[in-house]
Parts: sequence; C-alpha cells; structure tokens
Amino acid sequence: MACTARVRPALVGNTSYSVALERKDRRLPENGGSGAISDGLGGGFRRDQGLGPIGRPCGHDMLSHSCLQEGANAATHKIHLFRHLDNEYCRNILSKIRAKDKENGILVVTEGLFSMDSYTPNLAGLQALCHEFDATLVVDVAHDLAA
Repeated sequence: MACTARVRPALVGNTSYSVALERKDRRLPENGGSGAISDGLGGGFRRDQGLGPIGRPCGHDMLSHSCLQEGANAATHKIHLFRHLDNEYCRNILSKIRAKDKENGILVVTEGLFSMDSYTPNLAGLQALCHEFDATLVVDVAHDLAA
C-alpha cells in the first residue's frame, strides 16, 4: 500500500510534527511501503506519474480529491471511476481491466478519510481486492494521518 501524506513545513523549516511523521514513516515500508509528499496537489501528480509507466490503468473512488484525479489524468487516459465507497463496483472494474490486460500494473486510489463527510473506505476490503487482481492500493492520507 502506498500513502500520500501532506506535510507542510512551517515558514522555512520542518515542524516537530512533520519530523516525527517522517521518522514514523520510515518504518512503514516494512508493512508494505509508504511515502510522504509535501502537498496534496504535488502528491496527486507525482503519485500517479511516479508509480508506473504512462498509460497504466488507474481506478479511482469517484469522490477522491481533485488533485488525485488531475494527477491521474496527467499520467494516463485509462482512468476508471468507481462508485464512492463501493468495493463491489471496484471489483467489477478491476475484473474488466484484468480480463483485457493481464500484464500491466493497476493503481487503485482512494482516501483514508473523505474530509467533507468524514467517510472512510473499507481499506482492508480494497487491499484484498488489490491482492486478488495484482493491483497497488494508493491511499491519500492528507486529511487524517497528516492533518
């Protein structure tokens, strides 16, 4: 699982909170991998462009933040939106992608916390789907872990 976290340095340097997050973040790769990116918009662009070749299929929760969707649009034309918090719909999309493309990686993108209504996805269910379809789950945690 990859994570995008928003950690903004105060004024011209890091804060004690951002340094503490970076230290904890270094241990996360033992549990599947993570990375902290300085801001949400930059994270959205770098995440999709940095996790695979241009043109890689990408499934997004349809209410994921606009910076994530803009980053995906900049990286690939193969974007598949799944209904908000609907893992079964996501399964259908992953199944269709895998039926056509058995070789390339797939990104599945959601947020850890949808900030407008405080909804949280079933991350364990999405991770299970990603294992089943050999996909990579990317969770934007800008509104929870890094808030």
